[in-house]
Amino acid sequence: MGLAVLSFLSAIVYVILKLTVWEAQIPALAGVIVILLLFSGIQLFFIGVIGEYVGAIHAQVRKKPFVVIQEKINFDDRAAREPLRSSQEMNPQMPFVKDLR
Repeated sequence: MGLAVLSFLSAIVYVILKLTVWEAQIPALAGVIVILLLFSGIQLFFIGVIGEYVGAIHAQVRKKPFVVIQEKINFDDRAAREPLRSSQEMNPQMPFVKDLR
């Protein structure tokens, strides 16, 4: 993404210098260079955005933990070893709504 920003900034600097300082004109070449740098910068920026998105998806698919737990305080060891149960198994008197699909 740094290359995209560099291309975009160089296009803007070129246009500003062309309008303020330089007198001689090269026909059509300046416009082509500026447009090329501008669109290349935009394209590289969005490729970087897509790369960040794909990287986030890759990290999520690998199931890498977002937080590493160093220590647990005030947790019951028995509860940590038992598998999770549904609320219906824990409280059989609880009303159960069937799926209406």
